[in-house]
Amino acid sequence: MDATTIGITIVFAIIGAIIGFGFAPMPRNDMMNAQQKKVSSAVGIVYIGVFLAAMILGWDAASWSILIGAVVGYMIGTIPAVKEFMQIRFDFYAVNPKKRNRNNKTVK
Repeated sequence: MDATTIGITIVFAIIGAIIGFGFAPMPRNDMMNAQQKKVSSAVGIVYIGVFLAAMILGWDAASWSILIGAVVGYMIGTIPAVKEFMQIRFDFYAVNPKKRNRNNKTVK
């Protein structure tokens, strides 16, 4: 491996970790607001695009590093203290409670 390949691999791992960490504090899909759903979809498409670009270009180490980075970032972001901090500190990650009627049924 030359220095360029190592550099690209490290950059892709960091990108994956940031994306994984960003997804972790998001609420469940049924508790997301419209903005959270849009951002989640857009970031997911970007992630898949970067991964596919690495695969098409034949950068095997970079494609593996973005996958592993995303998993590690997600694992770090799901630590209860980290997740709670992110949801309290940033309004974007706030959970929107579902509305319920008198019979405790979910109302859309």
